[in-house]
Amino acid sequence: NRCLHPVQNPYRIHLQLKTMLALSDKEVAENLSKLSENWKCERKKLLCEFTFTNYNSTIDFANKVAQLAIKQNHHPSIQIDYGEVKITITTHDVGNQLTQKDFELANAIEKIY
Repeated sequence: NRCLHPVQNPYRIHLQLKTMLALSDKEVAENLSKLSENWKCERKKLLCEFTFTNYNSTIDFANKVAQLAIKQNHHPSIQIDYGEVKITITTHDVGNQLTQKDFELANAIEKIY
């Protein structure tokens, strides 16, 4: 149970809770269709592989994703290999299912690629 502080903005709390609800299969499909074709959904996780021509670009991208994750307070799994970054996103707080927060992070990651 969460205790609400009397000065907290109820609208903001509602938005936080809304992004933490597990999405239905239909909602997942609708959100997935808005991302690039590189994103896949497997076992209630969003997966994407990003390729680069050199190691420096690979690490630079991974660092940008990490900074974005910190800013959004939503932390994906990041696997780094030479010239490749694999991202896996799910929401652990709702039993490793997909939420709107996952798609917001995926969309933001696409914008920095």
